[in-house]
Amino acid sequence: MQTSGLNSFWKLAIFAVLFVSCAITFGYSALTPSTKAPDERHHFAYGYGIYQQNFNPLFNRSKIFTSGDAVNHLRHPPAYYYLVAATIGAFNLDKDFPKNLSSMRAFDSQFESKGIPIVRNSLLFLYAIYLVGIYAILKYLVQRGYLNGAAAVGGALLTTFIPSRMFVAGAVSNDALILAIWPFLFLSGIKALLEKDSRALAYFLALAALSALTKLTLAVAAVPLSLALLFCFFTKPRDFLKSAKGPHFWTAAAICILLTAAASLYYGSAIAQFGTPNPTYAQIYGIKHDKFNNGPAEIERSFFDIGYSVLTGSTKSTVGILGRGFLYSDADPASSAALIFVVMITGLLISLSYLLFKRNIQSSIPFILISTTFFFYIVWINWNVNNWELHSRLGTQGRYTIGALEVGIIGCLTAFYWLPRWTKISAIFVSFTLMAAVLFDPFLYARHNQHIYFAAGGPSLIPASLISDGFKKLSVQPLSPAFFVKRGFRKSSRRTESTNFWVMEPHSKIRLQLALNQPFMQVAVWMDGQQAERQVNIIAGNEDKIIHLSRNISVTLTCLPTTKAIQIEMLPVTSGLLRIFDDPHLLGVWAKGVKSCP
Repeated sequence: MQTSGLNSFWKLAIFAVLFVSCAITFGYSALTPSTKAPDERHHFAYGYGIYQQNFNPLFNRSKIFTSGDAVNHLRHPPAYYYLVAATIGAFNLDKDFPKNLSSMRAFDSQFESKGIPIVRNSLLFLYAIYLVGIYAILKYLVQRGYLNGAAAVGGALLTTFIPSRMFVAGAVSNDALILAIWPFLFLSGIKALLEKDSRALAYFLALAALSALTKLTLAVAAVPLSLALLFCFFTKPRDFLKSAKGPHFWTAAAICILLTAAASLYYGSAIAQFGTPNPTYAQIYGIKHDKFNNGPAEIERSFFDIGYSVLTGSTKSTVGILGRGFLYSDADPASSAALIFVVMITGLLISLSYLLFKRNIQSSIPFILISTTFFFYIVWINWNVNNWELHSRLGTQGRYTIGALEVGIIGCLTAFYWLPRWTKISAIFVSFTLMAAVLFDPFLYARHNQHIYFAAGGPSLIPASLISDGFKKLSVQPLSPAFFVKRGFRKSSRRTESTNFWVMEPHSKIRLQLALNQPFMQVAVWMDGQQAERQVNIIAGNEDKIIHLSRNISVTLTCLPTTKAIQIEMLPVTSGLLRIFDDPHLLGVWAKGVKSCP
């Protein structure tokens, strides 16, 4: 069903949404200190390595190092990194880099001050391309009768206001290119399916090849739509062949052939050299130690158990953390995932019912879009099952779902749009509210709790708040074991803006002196839980109390009788699963005297 499309009001509303999203993303990019985005040094160094090898399409991956002789653990395909290399060449960024790359400190300093900021700013155009793609796919769905103007605005909000996506888009990261690709990938596929357009089909195949050259996750997400196109092509080949003519088609076909050849060359060379299209970095560098391989799992975990970890882990790192460690939310990731997937399952059932009733290509679009999300998660969980069995590791970063999640969100809106009028309005409103409550949570948390971590001064807000409440910071004296006393202190962290903290390995024990005049004391422990719940034992005189640390960076309060000194001991991890997580960081301990415990 064709419609007149978006009127000027709804166009203006979508433009406003996209403009604000763009402004926030550019702000993230400007405010995030260099190298503090996830793996940013490694992403930059990968591109620099390609630049050093003169953009050779058969570049030697084993000669790319992050700095000095530190291996570059990224194993992504190289498309994005050629853009980084081109930027380095265009601005001659390596003119100030030290010739002796073994000088890691000098090398890192140049990366941080001269290289990364310019590459960040130069590649922000990728986010502008992404926003154009979002507008194009929503506009097309409105024209084809799958959405109205209000639903399209909702789709723009839900897809472009996910803070973790905006954060990585403003950093040096291959996720920025994946964001720019997926709207055009699915737009061309939908158009090819509905219009039997050979040019759109050629662009879909070209973008699928580019996805495979950038990050395999998006290529996996394109499988359901690819299967639908394959079925449609073989059932009605003449309809496609009718449009396979003219300069526009041949231009699209040439781009498709070029990108497919590039993908074949990259993966073919990997197979020829390593015997696999996706070699480990231990294979690449010929080393024995692989930090991503902990050996075969000692603890068996079922498909559903690992699936739960994937759902909650990906939800948390999508809606609770900008990237991987910069904005923490105390929301329950299981509840957040449940809200999203209640909407998804409802949309899937409605779209399936409509498809079975109508039985035509037009009615299949909502089902294909929503099933993309479920297909991706099933493949992802299955991959994690194998990864756990072989390497005792899980990969649950929400960034893997770029494209797959957003397509499902848009698919739900198209499914609900085909309901009767008032049911449609209610369903779209409720589904938007539920998903927005999850996806926009970091904005609300940052605003309400003053805990926005991308800004350099962010962490100082927490101790400032404690001091204003009457707390005094206590000096930490390490007691045992010997290795903790010797190397437990850290001046700074690569991943966050935290400074002067203690890495609390199991059995690490500290002593804190107090001078309080009240009969009781409130103790505030500020600690980074490092993705897993941990426990510490606080000993005050003859009393001790075990407190549970949050999975996030947060302050845990407890109340005890006043003593002259207290001890805090990190309790050992009892679950084998939690051993794979990093040890928590003690960021500070504060105390104040109170007349009684609350």
